[in-house]
Amino acid sequence: MKSISRRNFLTGAAALGATGLALGATGCAPSKQGEKELSATGSSEGTSGYSFETAPDPIPESDIVETHSADLIVVGAGFSGLCTALSALEAGLSTIVVTDSETAVSRGGSNHAAYSKVMEAAGIERRDPGSFFKQEMWRSGYNVDLNKWMRWWNHSEETMNWMIDLLAKHNIQTILERGNTDPVDGINAMEVGSHSFVNDEITAAGSGQQLAVDALAEDIQGYDNGEIYWKHFAEQLIREDENTGRVTAVVAKNENDEYVKFEGTKAIVLATGDFSADGEMMEKYCKWVIPVMAGDSDYQLYDWQQFGGLYEGRGQKMGLWVGAAWQKTYPNCAMIMDIQYMDMSSNQPYGSHRGLIVNNRGQRFINEDCNAAQIAMVQIHQPQMEMYSLWPDAWADFAQPFYPFSARLDDEPYTPEQVRAIWEEAVENGSMWKADTVEDLVAQLELPEETLATVDRYNGYCKNGEDTEFYKSPSYLLALEEGPFYGNKSVRPTFFTVLGGLRTNLEMQVCDEDDNPIPGLYNVGSMAGDLFAGNYNFMIEGHSYGMCLTLGYLTGKYIAENE
Repeated sequence: MKSISRRNFLTGAAALGATGLALGATGCAPSKQGEKELSATGSSEGTSGYSFETAPDPIPESDIVETHSADLIVVGAGFSGLCTALSALEAGLSTIVVTDSETAVSRGGSNHAAYSKVMEAAGIERRDPGSFFKQEMWRSGYNVDLNKWMRWWNHSEETMNWMIDLLAKHNIQTILERGNTDPVDGINAMEVGSHSFVNDEITAAGSGQQLAVDALAEDIQGYDNGEIYWKHFAEQLIREDENTGRVTAVVAKNENDEYVKFEGTKAIVLATGDFSADGEMMEKYCKWVIPVMAGDSDYQLYDWQQFGGLYEGRGQKMGLWVGAAWQKTYPNCAMIMDIQYMDMSSNQPYGSHRGLIVNNRGQRFINEDCNAAQIAMVQIHQPQMEMYSLWPDAWADFAQPFYPFSARLDDEPYTPEQVRAIWEEAVENGSMWKADTVEDLVAQLELPEETLATVDRYNGYCKNGEDTEFYKSPSYLLALEEGPFYGNKSVRPTFFTVLGGLRTNLEMQVCDEDDNPIPGLYNVGSMAGDLFAGNYNFMIEGHSYGMCLTLGYLTGKYIAENE
């Protein structure tokens, strides 16, 4: 995949509504000859005008220079695709992974499981799944496929233990990540269950996913009947009987610009990631998040810390072209969060600042006792999406304990002196402001004079011990009276990725508009439909990767036993 300028992408995306112009997706541009019209569900009845809904001409057999066959073909070398491939190999299937990347790919490193041997060793008690899922379904508006959630929950322990044992053979340790505590009412608490992979070099929680995918790739290639074809860009699926029968192969282009066919005698599994780098797909399926993406810097696809558009929906498009339906959850879920505060002024790993927050009009707009994903949604509604936090030096003592975003379960909290050192470093590098008076801080932040009235009103709530405006708990009410004072600014929530895509049943088979499985076609990972809704709320720490692990692992086993 080629790099795409985020500025260029959003400039084009913003113009879509007015002009209907297409944004070309690298490597997936449809043919202009003999094109077949498709709707968003993959049917041949009409089109909404998006170019990705038009299937390209089939690649001529005469253009294919070589063919490779295996029981299973997995398209994509991310976490879920590799888990699928290795579990299939363990079950006896010959397996080929086809990927355009040069190495296995990942970002982040939080992986949630209901329980594991690591949790047991740490003395973590098992949760009650009944109350847990009632809460999580309310959070998602019951707009997800609960059957898939329960399949994940009921099998996550066995699959996490599988991963723990696998990585141990590579001298990679599995540790637990610290979630949020909530001393007020428990609403913002994040239960322990996120597993991270570390070694002597990568030690922070939530940052070692590359260790896992590299180990998976090594193990796959260690099998005599396991192989990874790097730098092969998948372009089309082959479905028999004029696009009504079984999906039997995928055609990819190698680095020499030659077509190579990969035949799967049992199944083809798509694991190609999200579609956030395709402006048209974002316009159709996740338009609400496009403004959050605007102005991001150019991205590097294989940098796990890079936030912004990632993949161009190649697997989703290929599925649509052979008759797949889109997921039922609409619009698609996106991961957005305001990470400006993490490790700087938040006292929780996934928290927002819990002091005073205002918009660029100097107006308070939320009970600040919430997490970074939730406040990001409210931030979107503020003028220019700008958000400012202001707090006194005493916050370092008042809001203890402070834990960083990358905290392990056994990490000690920051001392007040360490917290102040972080603030001072941020002031020095220009990402935070400091002043001796509130008036000077407001001026440095370039906030209007009305902000001072908001501060006065907020100070009154703090003195009275009651917030009659947003009803924040008194435990987070600290007046801005004694300096020095600090300030922070966020101009936009951070976009991570968009989730979902093709309609998918419980066994991860891709389905048509009538919910019937398309024979021989599966998908796993972040492209599987109906797993998440709204904004990914991060309240199940590492939920997405946890799904990738469990459902990917089960898919490889299922194909071995049923195809």
